[in-house]
Amino acid sequence: MRDAAASAREALGNTPFARARDVLRELRDRRARIPERQLARAVLRAGTVSAASVRTRDGRIEITAELESGRAIAAALIPESARFAPRGAKEIVFAVDPPEAASDAKLRDVAGMIAALVARAVWGPFLPPTEGGIDAGAMVDREGEKLRVDLRTCPAVRAASQSAPAAALVMDALVIERFDVDEQGLSVRLGLPKMPVG
Repeated sequence: MRDAAASAREALGNTPFARARDVLRELRDRRARIPERQLARAVLRAGTVSAASVRTRDGRIEITAELESGRAIAAALIPESARFAPRGAKEIVFAVDPPEAASDAKLRDVAGMIAALVARAVWGPFLPPTEGGIDAGAMVDREGEKLRVDLRTCPAVRAASQSAPAAALVMDALVIERFDVDEQGLSVRLGLPKMPVG
């Protein structure tokens, strides 16, 4: 009887479910940090940006960018919330300072590039390698004076979700518990969704 139980445990330990559980356990409570210099590199890849400066402090990503047209952008993105749900939303929301800058299409491009870095911080082990270390940006929607980004619109996330169903299941289970900014960069803390007690 003892041998049969040991054999059953060993067989269950080799199932895809067990392997996924082990991966989730490793990823749970992980914290990733995106330093200022990486944020600045992402901003420079936002289309027609020719020069950029990024400073992180006091909960803000302060961005100054010059476009090829000569126009300048100066605004701050302030991480506000993460909306994650199993088989549902995978969104982050930035407040914008000054609020009217939320209507600037170029700032939305910049936010999409920064969101791609967040997606890589969350799901990096499952995403395809990048060219030059920066992913293509996510789609960004304006919600009044805020910017909402669906991380599932990042091309790397879409590619991973479509090509690897097992990875997509694990990716779906991860959530951002919090993301905030300090002098060292943008910090992302991961977790697993809270299970109902009952």
